[in-house]
Amino acid sequence: MGANVLWFRRDLRLSDHPALAAAASAGEVAPLFVIDPVLWSRSGPLRRAWLAANLRALMEHLPVSVRVGDPVSVVAEFAREVDASSVHVTTETTPYGRQRDLAGITLHETGSAYAVTPGRVKKADGSPYLVFTPWSRAWRAHSWPRPATYGHVSVSSARSDPQALAMLDAAIEASPIALPEPGEEAALKRWHQVLGGLERYGALRDRPDLDGTSQLSAYLKVGAIHPRTLLADLDLTLPGHQVFATELAWREFYADVLSRHPNSAWADLKPLPIEYDDDPAALALWQTGHTGFPIVDAGMRQMLATGWMHNRVRMIVASFLSKDLHIWWPAGARWFMEHLIDGDIASNSHGWQW
Repeated sequence: MGANVLWFRRDLRLSDHPALAAAASAGEVAPLFVIDPVLWSRSGPLRRAWLAANLRALMEHLPVSVRVGDPVSVVAEFAREVDASSVHVTTETTPYGRQRDLAGITLHETGSAYAVTPGRVKKADGSPYLVFTPWSRAWRAHSWPRPATYGHVSVSSARSDPQALAMLDAAIEASPIALPEPGEEAALKRWHQVLGGLERYGALRDRPDLDGTSQLSAYLKVGAIHPRTLLADLDLTLPGHQVFATELAWREFYADVLSRHPNSAWADLKPLPIEYDDDPAALALWQTGHTGFPIVDAGMRQMLATGWMHNRVRMIVASFLSKDLHIWWPAGARWFMEHLIDGDIASNSHGWQW
């Protein structure tokens, strides 16, 4: 019997990793990451750099084989190389990821990028929720397991493609900003800093002038930390902890909506009888932070300079583009995805629509 392939995607960590635990329980593990040219080209230089940096951080602790090409064929080829008994993955629920996984070889899916896998929270009659508040109550009632644990992991040697490794290093070098410290250790360090001050989170998180948010979204995006790890550390009898859990619930709600309505990634979930303006000049002023409205321009320039924008300011600049400049939201959502280090299709597109 050969090794059990663990195909990493949005789960670049070692702790609280159910798919890794499942692969390890079956024998030797052959870790693999595939640079998908489709996703790579869509990501933009910042998100490519952040992904590459976090993958490199993981590789310091685990011999991951890195390949480049169509994942459907690359994973199958790699499985043959290592005489794989099985291929293990974290369940993917985005439209592109789901279609890709169904088109390839048989995969053993364990866990997901969320505390509760999108699609599992339903009404009593089995129909989906359309409103956040009742969904969030059902999400909490559904609950989630404790973080996954496992013992010793036997790992095979890496078999990387030099071209793929060169792509990672070139992406990091080409980053348009100075990246935050990448990797699981950095994510956990940031979380422990945030956890110690959560009693003030509810009061400070909406203040753009203060460092009152967790800034964990970029780590959650690449799976350097799992939301279940965060939830396990919360005391939900404390108000600040409750507010933080609700913010995690929003992320999970948006993923749930996308899993049920794939077209809502770039089209109106609820079409409205609104006429939009096609105004490239106004869009360009908004994109570069030259509208003349200070809070809007400050937010847009912050994003261009740092790859991040405060959540409250994201709401302000989005409202300005849609309701003041009368430009359809996907134009702004695409700009966000290109320039935000934490760009996530579900949270971004549905945050814009909200």
